[in-house]
Amino acid sequence: MPLHSIAEDDMEVDMFSDSAATVKGASYYDERSPRAGESVSSSDRSSSPTPTLQSMTGSMYDGLFDEKHGRKVNSTCPTYSMAADEPEVMRMDEEHTLYKFLFKQLFGDELYVGPPEIVDEILAYSDAEQKRIMDLGTGTAAWAIDMANRYPEAEVVGIDLAPLQPDEDALPINCRLEMDDLNLSLEHYYDSTHLIHIRLLSSGIRDYPGFIDQCAKCLKPGGMLYFCETDFRPYSAPDPKSTYQPLRSRRSLDRSNGQAGDGGQAGNATPTTKKPKKEYISPLVLLLQAIVSALHQKMAHIDAAANLRRWINDHKSLEELTYNELYLPLMQLFPKDTPDGAFSNEIARIVGKDFDAYIDSFKPCLLDFRTEAEINRMKAAALEEIRRPKKQVLVRVVVMSARKK
Repeated sequence: MPLHSIAEDDMEVDMFSDSAATVKGASYYDERSPRAGESVSSSDRSSSPTPTLQSMTGSMYDGLFDEKHGRKVNSTCPTYSMAADEPEVMRMDEEHTLYKFLFKQLFGDELYVGPPEIVDEILAYSDAEQKRIMDLGTGTAAWAIDMANRYPEAEVVGIDLAPLQPDEDALPINCRLEMDDLNLSLEHYYDSTHLIHIRLLSSGIRDYPGFIDQCAKCLKPGGMLYFCETDFRPYSAPDPKSTYQPLRSRRSLDRSNGQAGDGGQAGNATPTTKKPKKEYISPLVLLLQAIVSALHQKMAHIDAAANLRRWINDHKSLEELTYNELYLPLMQLFPKDTPDGAFSNEIARIVGKDFDAYIDSFKPCLLDFRTEAEINRMKAAALEEIRRPKKQVLVRVVVMSARKK
């Protein structure tokens, strides 16, 4: 199976930062306006640790979104570039189901990768204090709802630019949603939380080390941080004597062949009259390069997966608990007559389906930098490679937990 738990140190890569300002969290459901003909009481639902900036009405919720290239997108943060509409809700919920399945199969628990006895200890009921869980970048609130049902005595707060779960009735009584830009200060949550969950946020965070520091300040002593981030570099499958390696881009291939490539310099390459060997350039790699380029121009800190372990271990108030790397296949190239092969092919099918939907949701951002015809051509070539693969391509996912000292 291509799904392994390994440790690997990566080179430090470029970081982006931006100034931060303190804002209050705007709660969706603390003081929700009633619908026509409906009276709503929020007295039973827990409140924010500080007064909220504003309550959310239907018109205010609608004002958080713009129409862009035929998709509804969030209008409150220029860094986050994904669609925020019904197709994206469906994709995110299916992605949540995929991760639950993977974590259950590989680590024994579907909601987190970390010592379950420590999580239970941290969230154990106490007369002395209310236990709190925060789900940062909650999206559809699927993880927050699952945790609220598992730990009914704990208070669960899902935070996002505009959470995509608009129905209060879908939330357990111990769960609420709040609106906040995670690129700004989280000072109003300092020293209030016992467990913080962060999954697939790097494409919307400008300064990830600073974000880690803010999260650490939100934790109470002994509290836990739980991260799950995707490495945007595609990986090749290893042979038995090697390790996973990032697939090379056109630029790196040109440089290794002594060519400048993309206007770059060939460095110290020795001139030669021998025609360089032509290597296969994966259309999937080219499409991912286009995504990475767009995210960099949006100032997203997409290199978090490569640097997360270093940043955690460099933080003075945090200590590492667990570190795992998953390599998820995109190509159904495994033996069909073995349990492991059938399992891996099914994972590849689901990941490929998610990738297809992800490209559609990311298309409004790509259209800021490329033509629609170019994007459609790149996507069609990448999906054709997935359907008729020449070699395996994998996506690395880093899953890590840390505890506040």
